[in-house]
Amino acid sequence: MKNREELSRITIQIPKTEHKRLKARAALSGKSMREIILELIISSHEDSNDASALKTATRQTLKDSSSKNLDEQEVRKIAQEIMEEYADVFKKLAQ
Repeated sequence: MKNREELSRITIQIPKTEHKRLKARAALSGKSMREIILELIISSHEDSNDASALKTATRQTLKDSSSKNLDEQEVRKIAQEIMEEYADVFKKLAQ
C-alpha cells in the first residue's frame, strides 16, 4: 500500500477572464488546471529561493571583499563570477 500525503483543499476566486485563460492554457498543454496552478506555485517558490541564494552570495562576497581589502578590479571580477553563476536567476527576476 502506498504511503500518501494527506491533501487539503483550497478555493480561490478569480475573474472569469483569468479562469478562461487558465482553462485554455491547461487544454493546450494537456494538463489539468490543478497541475498548471501547482507548477506556477512551485516555480514561484523556487524563484524565491534562487533570489535568496543570490542575495546571500552577494552579501558574503561583499563582506569578504571588504575584510580582505580587495581592489576595485578584484571586486569587479568577483561580481562578474556571481553574475555568470546566477545568470538564470537574473533572467527570471527581470521578467
